[in-house]
Amino acid sequence: MINLNAEQAIREAPLPTEQTLRRRRNLIFQLWRFISLNTRMYLMVLKGHH
Repeated sequence: MINLNAEQAIREAPLPTEQTLRRRRNLIFQLWRFISLNTRMYLMVLKGHH
């Protein structure tokens, strides 16, 4: 059973804008985010192996 306060918080949560939804569905944007995130993780791992 969900707490009543949690249900109210879910109901009052902000909805994503149309632009946010468009970006989430855009494959080019998703590919860019994937490459960017993986590059940052790779560089972090390289820095940790000194």
